[in-house]
Parts: sequence; structure tokens; C-alpha cells
Amino acid sequence: MDTQEIFEIEQVDDVVIVTVCSEIGNFSCADAMSELDTEVAQRHASASLSAVLVDFSNVDYFGSMMLETLRHIWMTVRDSGGKLAICGCNPVCHEVFELSHFTSIWSIYETQEEALANLKGE
Repeated sequence: MDTQEIFEIEQVDDVVIVTVCSEIGNFSCADAMSELDTEVAQRHASASLSAVLVDFSNVDYFGSMMLETLRHIWMTVRDSGGKLAICGCNPVCHEVFELSHFTSIWSIYETQEEALANLKGE
């Protein structure tokens, strides 16, 4: 799968918004996730992002590869004081974040608007 089929990436001020557009549950997405990681790292290197917001409102589930990709992106932006936040999770996706204990390090918001308002105010 191509990155553009799975993710939409936009930037609002110093926040990169990654909208997940397709289910992510198998190894066929590995290249796309690697490309996403690279794209965010490049944007961060050129513009010093304050945050990355990942919107899951278009998907019902995701696999462990997505968690690993998010962890790596978080480490990239965290090293310069940036944050990673999540929004648009259904109950199943939210539970995955809770069970993996990522809710202790990433903020999870209901909507993209709520997340952006909080990220800019934090």
C-alpha cells in the first residue's frame, strides 16, 4: 500500500496532523509506515515541530506496527521538546492505547479541534 492511500498529512502552524485513512493491521502497510516516519522526521528537521497529532477517526482498528511507528515518531519530536497526541479514537482503539500504557505519555482527545486547541495552549 502507498502512504497516500493510508495517511493524509498536513501542517497547521508547527503541528503536523496525520489523518489515518485506511485500516492498518498487517505487514503490507510496513513500507507506508516507514515512509510516514521519514516524512514526519523530515518535517521536524526542517521546521522544528511542537507536536504531531494523529487522527484515527476514519479507522476501526490498527495493529502493533502502528504503535511502533507512533512510538518512533514520538521519540523524534520528544527529543526537542515536542509532543505526540491522538484524537478520534473509537472505544477499541482507545483500549489498545490504554492496554499498551501509551495513555500515560500521549494525550488522547475526542476531536481534532479539541486536540489542536490543547496542543497550542500547552
